[in-house]
Amino acid sequence: MKTFPPYYLITPEPTDPTRFFQSLSHVLASGIRLIQFRAKSLSDEIYQDYARQVLDLCQEAGVICLLNCAPTVARQLGSQGIHLNSSRLHEQQKPLQGFTQVSAACHTIADLQQAARIQTDFVVLGPVLVTASHPDTLPMGWATFTQLIQQTHCPVYALGGLQKTDLTTAQQAGAVGIAAIRSLWQL
Repeated sequence: MKTFPPYYLITPEPTDPTRFFQSLSHVLASGIRLIQFRAKSLSDEIYQDYARQVLDLCQEAGVICLLNCAPTVARQLGSQGIHLNSSRLHEQQKPLQGFTQVSAACHTIADLQQAARIQTDFVVLGPVLVTASHPDTLPMGWATFTQLIQQTHCPVYALGGLQKTDLTTAQQAGAVGIAAIRSLWQL
């Protein structure tokens, strides 16, 4: 059975490459053991260049890195992990092969059911609270989060507006931990 660290860092957009990689190095040294490289604003070519660098840094630090991209791209880059956004989650018809970790973004019971169907290793579920990355999305709150999490057997990270101090609340609701961008990126 796989064990999951309490924190799952999702990287912010790498708008300043020098600063991004300096911050990533600090985060990797801080004890974070699981990250997702997410960069929606980059061209495919630049994404792949950055992803190679992120994968190398994570491997050196002994940190698991999941790429948020098409599975074919992740395989081409030699990634051991893949994160499926909502649309990629629903495009999958069967379990992904060749990855040691597969995660998916879930927001509804239908998402959780699809994640179970394709046998993801874990999911992120949210947004639980108001979040700056999706300001127009209505948060589900802890009560709905708890109801949804009780309907899946897949390990779940709580996502959306969470701080490190929310870890206990998330775990009491049934989550293995919290996933975050800002609160885990800032040291």
